[in-house]
Amino acid sequence: MKIKLTQSIISKGLHCPPDRRGIEYVDAAQPGLYILCRRDSDIQSYFLRYTNRLGKTAHLLLGRVAEMTLKEARYRAKEERAKIREGADPRADIKAINDRPTLTEFYFSTYLPRIKLRNRSWKSADLIFKKRLQPKWGDRRLDTITKAEAESYLSELLSEGNAPATADHVIKTLRNILSVAVSYEIIDRNRLSGVALILQDNKVQRLLTEDELQRLIRVLNEDETVASDVAMLALLTGARMGELLNAQWEQIDRESNVWRIPASISKSKRSRTVPLSEVAMELLESLGTEGMSEWLFVSSRKRAGKLARLTTVQKAWRMRLRVAAGLDDLRFHDLRHQYASMLVNNNVPIYQVSKLLGHHSVTQTERYSHLGSGAMQEASAVVGSIISAAMDSEAA
Repeated sequence: MKIKLTQSIISKGLHCPPDRRGIEYVDAAQPGLYILCRRDSDIQSYFLRYTNRLGKTAHLLLGRVAEMTLKEARYRAKEERAKIREGADPRADIKAINDRPTLTEFYFSTYLPRIKLRNRSWKSADLIFKKRLQPKWGDRRLDTITKAEAESYLSELLSEGNAPATADHVIKTLRNILSVAVSYEIIDRNRLSGVALILQDNKVQRLLTEDELQRLIRVLNEDETVASDVAMLALLTGARMGELLNAQWEQIDRESNVWRIPASISKSKRSRTVPLSEVAMELLESLGTEGMSEWLFVSSRKRAGKLARLTTVQKAWRMRLRVAAGLDDLRFHDLRHQYASMLVNNNVPIYQVSKLLGHHSVTQTERYSHLGSGAMQEASAVVGSIISAAMDSEAA
């Protein structure tokens, strides 16, 4: 039924005739706009009737009469008709949005298979997803998770006693999932791209003073366990824990005094050669595992009658070794930083330090460059003396 709709008529109430299941009150002022009344429902809604790209009649729900004025409905209908003239199809767009996968669907169908091929630490991301992200947002569509929610969850994680770096890592994992969804054109943008993390610079360097280093070395020398041997070799080579615990005797070249770390155990996925000092070679000789096991560091437990590879030293490091040295805040990975700092402070060129650490580029190593400021001052003084001599010569 086509009538001249007014807000007054609508406020008084529109009704469906008792002999009909429903009726459309078509607005004479705005093309395509109508109010649908049903006999079996008190809910009345504004709709826009239009012709879609396939030439078929479609109906777009604009809102409920109880929640929207006639003026607002006409304005909305006018906006949608303008979009339709430009080639849009509101109903199809809504369906496309509703068809977007949930976080859980996308994670298992696309993201997890992807990171299994590209990321060695995918198990860590998988644990974060299953423990944190899936319970929180698993049934949400990818495009509905907001930056405000992510930042609120950061605070929640901190209140639960999680470390700032741990909380940040949860949100970074979610942000990366959404970035992959953008790359697959499943969502238009990553709403978490500007999320405010707690530790914007997480490259924390805990370097030892001379006194602290001496205390640590004394503890490692006096402690007669395999964990102290692993820590000492970390200080002597700058190797990562995973590289040390996966080290095999066949990788040790005694003629050249080097350790050839294969790409299979290197975080950078690139093989590298680590020079072994006399002190490092003496430590390897003292292990007593050569000829008894393929691994440098073995566990006290045996498997199938054979010495088993040592898989971790974290408990011994955190609860015994660093405590005995009075260094409760020192992480095992800080031993790698200490190795780099000792090189830089003794004027080893940053390029060589980069190669020893196995970095992809010198840029990764430049975080240590400020440590060698004394050498920089000496270099600057050389240039200064040359300029000064030239000025004196000119004055003469």
